[in-house]
Amino acid sequence: MNDDGYEDGDFLKKRPASQMMNGVELFRSRQVPRGIASSKKNDILRQLCPLMPTNRQEFWKAVAVNEQSADLIDE
Repeated sequence: MNDDGYEDGDFLKKRPASQMMNGVELFRSRQVPRGIASSKKNDILRQLCPLMPTNRQEFWKAVAVNEQSADLIDE
């Protein structure tokens, strides 16, 4: 960490490295948060948040709402 010079090194396997060099996008990032259904969020806030520490409650209060997202429990 204290050296003035750095050496280049290959740390990826050849195929992913070549895809990255060619500008191929390895994954598509989400444009909007996945979110959960508003009914599920309201149930969590009403039933579970009173049992949680404050710092955990902040996560559930801020989680995104999306009615079109599939419920992963049912799948």
